[in-house]
Amino acid sequence: MDWADYAAMSAWTAGRGSTASGPLDAPPTPGGNRFRPWREEQVLARMLEDPGEVTALAAGLPPDTFTADIRYDIYAAIISVASRGQRPDPERVTAEIDRRLAWLPDHALPVYPAGLAAQAYLSRLAATPVTSGEAIEAARALHEEDAQNRARGLTHSTELTGDPGPRPRHVPEQANWLLLAEQAMPDSRAMTATPMATKQQLPVAGSTVPVLDPGLRLPGHPWLGGPNIRM
Repeated sequence: MDWADYAAMSAWTAGRGSTASGPLDAPPTPGGNRFRPWREEQVLARMLEDPGEVTALAAGLPPDTFTADIRYDIYAAIISVASRGQRPDPERVTAEIDRRLAWLPDHALPVYPAGLAAQAYLSRLAATPVTSGEAIEAARALHEEDAQNRARGLTHSTELTGDPGPRPRHVPEQANWLLLAEQAMPDSRAMTATPMATKQQLPVAGSTVPVLDPGLRLPGHPWLGGPNIRM
């Protein structure tokens, strides 16, 4: 639906395949900019183009915002690098993705979709031009969509909540996100209704200590604004 013809759809689809290269773009159809994967890509591309914006963009987007494994892992790598106080350029993000591969148990490696595919995808994201305004608008749309879903009571599928077997021991992206979100606070005195975890309270990797609900949103963000909101 909405494509000019089958050939146009096929050409765009081929351009998203694993053998394609060059910048990514939205589907050339009416409303193509509302395509959720494209919005996720806009945020990641902007983070790679201007690492100085990582903290502000990450403040409103918990790791489970990203709906494909590779985008999730690239985002996790970006915020891991940034949380160490380093510039999350493509080289450091690539090294972090390699480090995540080393964390996986042997049984998971054959089915893990990252590796070379993630490196190629990362290169295409880094080549994709996205303005600050476009990234902010994409982040706002992702946040609002997820907030609406939570308000409707939508949750992860029960098919995905069972025990998948042994898990990687190192999964610090939630703690890394909370750390960046805390850094994005323009004024810690603005916190009123819902306390925020401090750096000392963040759970260590592999800890069973529960972390804050991913619905927690911060005040004072350039595209969220307003008082504390817990969705």
